Amino acid sequence: DAEAAAAKRIMDGTQTMTVFKDTRQLAAAAFGAAMNLASGGAAPANTPVHTGKISVPSLLLEPIAIDRSNIGKILVGGGYLPREEVYGK
Repeated sequence: DAEAAAAKRIMDGTQTMTVFKDTRQLAAAAFGAAMNLASGGAAPANTPVHTGKISVPSLLLEPIAIDRSNIGKILVGGGYLPREEVYGK
């Protein structure tokens, strides 16, 4: 979930990685879908998800595995977490 506590544990060496889906992108996708539905359109979808009975059109965003090699670029550089929350003071 790439929260600050997980980022700190990665930097402390007590956690290897976390999964990141940018909530800003998730919110934008949800808003776009809601606006499309409100105007009478269909919900956007980019892949089907199979439930075992039916195939449900779904809009899935790509998750990013965050570890020591990309934590600064993705979480800090992307403006998701402040530098101090990841690396300390």
